[in-house]
Amino acid sequence: MKVRNNMSPFSINREQTNLLKGVGILLIIFHNYFHWVPPYTGENEFIFNPEFVQNLFNRLKTSPLDIPNTLFSYFGHFGVQLFLFISGYGLAKSFQKKEHDFIDFMKKRAAKLYPAFIIGIIVLIAYVTLVYGFPDLKWFAKIGLKLAMVHTLIPGQALAINGPWWFYGLIMQLYVLFIPLYFIIRKWGWQGFAVVAIASYLLIFSLYQPLLSSDLFVMANAPGHIPEFTLGILLAFNTKVSKWAIPLCVVIFIIGNFYFLSFPLTFITITYLLVVLILKLFRRENILFKVIVFYGKLSMFLFAIHGFFRRPYFVETAIEAKNPLITALLAFIYLLVVTIVAYVSKVLYERLFQKQKASKLAP
Repeated sequence: MKVRNNMSPFSINREQTNLLKGVGILLIIFHNYFHWVPPYTGENEFIFNPEFVQNLFNRLKTSPLDIPNTLFSYFGHFGVQLFLFISGYGLAKSFQKKEHDFIDFMKKRAAKLYPAFIIGIIVLIAYVTLVYGFPDLKWFAKIGLKLAMVHTLIPGQALAINGPWWFYGLIMQLYVLFIPLYFIIRKWGWQGFAVVAIASYLLIFSLYQPLLSSDLFVMANAPGHIPEFTLGILLAFNTKVSKWAIPLCVVIFIIGNFYFLSFPLTFITITYLLVVLILKLFRRENILFKVIVFYGKLSMFLFAIHGFFRRPYFVETAIEAKNPLITALLAFIYLLVVTIVAYVSKVLYERLFQKQKASKLAP
């Protein structure tokens, strides 16, 4: 990538997209495991608490063997931001080639989002039945809210049943907003992005406390993450980015961990930093690159099934062991298990899908 006048155009290919997805899903999986195992730090994800960053420093100082636990617990949830960025980027690139009306666009998004999600629900029902017994009707009612993608809008339901699935409600809201956001960014570029981001932050500050008092999270809904999504849209137009963006993002991110007024900015700054860092670190196709790309290709199914496999066996065993090495070993066994289940789910889905597609095309 050539740099001219401190500016360079941004562009990523499909393999780099899978690389970003791979890093994102690994961050999410390890975060969702480690943050249930002591020493706890807390994380500034849905709510802000300056004590969480103090916990981070204290745990790093007092529990050096727990560094993987501590770092994934505090920072791992930012893997979500990579998926928001990639979604905005990929949708904008696709829309540049062929625009769709709203109904057609949403049909295509649902057709891509729901299959892995439904497979995840089927696997969850089987898992819960084997471990705890067959669920009751109230449990299935909560699943219904998630299938309707409205759970993040209902008090107490965003993290119910399977915490990581809050993301489905968020991404569906962003799909609904994509077309107007796309045309704003296409017409006004950086200026349009700035206006959208400022509007998003104003909504965060005005809704944060009222929603929190009602057991709702603004950071689990579209107003909380429009900036990362629209950053992807913006950079899909080969927008030039100043090299000074990196040190500025570092400073803003650090401040945002200590002060609520800059807390919402941590998400977009870490998004840009992660994208730049990952693309610079993994330029050559070595074995690590290929492994991460593999996880990127599997990420949709991994996300759907990984959350509920962590408990009761892996998390509870790690808590009882009270040993950092055992905790880390269990983390990799957990990753292996969810990888196998996700891979089998993907293969079964692809075979079924291809069989149905072939039957429709047959004379």
